[in-house]
Amino acid sequence: LVEEEIEVAIRVTSGPLADTPHLTARRLGTIRLQLYAAPRYLARAGAPSTVEELVHHDQVAFLQQVASNEPAPRVAADDVNFARAVVRAGGGIGVLPTFLVVDDLASGELVQVLPDWTAWTGTVWFVTPHGRSPPARVVAFRDLLVETLGRTGALSTPE
Repeated sequence: LVEEEIEVAIRVTSGPLADTPHLTARRLGTIRLQLYAAPRYLARAGAPSTVEELVHHDQVAFLQQVASNEPAPRVAADDVNFARAVVRAGGGIGVLPTFLVVDDLASGELVQVLPDWTAWTGTVWFVTPHGRSPPARVVAFRDLLVETLGRTGALSTPE
């Protein structure tokens, strides 16, 4: 960020953010990847009651999630929006970020599958170069982002 004179970055980490003396980070919240499906898929295939039962279902996965020892997913995507579209179209059960499906859950286009199970949890950070006051546009963007995320419930709030 400093070298390329980038004013702001959003970083997602599964652990603590690496300590960098040249950057200042503000924790925005927590992101979760959970299971979702279209009601029409569940009406056709039934809903799994355990994670182990997922092997009997059509799965939509990110390429990073595809492991050699697992059954191949019906669809493997490298674009989260494409994976969401396939799940919304009834193509199977998919692991999607909770922030991406807020509107789909509200409209009934998607439902959560196995709500007590989380595939992955990460922390979202707002990162700026350290040592100088951020420009007003960066502060305005940060404040808008925090307000929007809080209003939509897209991220779990900072602890």
